[in-house]
Amino acid sequence: MFGEQILKTWVGPEVAFSRVLMIGLGVWTTLSSVITAIAVYLNAANKILFQAVFALLTAIPATAAKFVLAGRVGVVGVVWSNVAFCASLMLLPYTVYLTKSFAKQKSLDQA
Repeated sequence: MFGEQILKTWVGPEVAFSRVLMIGLGVWTTLSSVITAIAVYLNAANKILFQAVFALLTAIPATAAKFVLAGRVGVVGVVWSNVAFCASLMLLPYTVYLTKSFAKQKSLDQA
């Protein structure tokens, strides 16, 4: 909504921002917020190793993709590769884990 104005104030008016970049930054910010909320829950459940494994599984290909895409499509590629890898290699496994964890807790509560 105000992203373009904020970025122009931050880096100056001579830098142009594409709509695809702005949408990517918005999606990334939302995704990051969701992953952070889940990470807080996983920390409380003492699932640190689980998080570390998926963080590494995400970081390695995401970093490689960022280098490749930065040269080919610029900053947009960096942002969207981060979105793609974090959604598929962090959010998806976290969601599966939470679903199973909540189902297990529900069955224990009903017993």
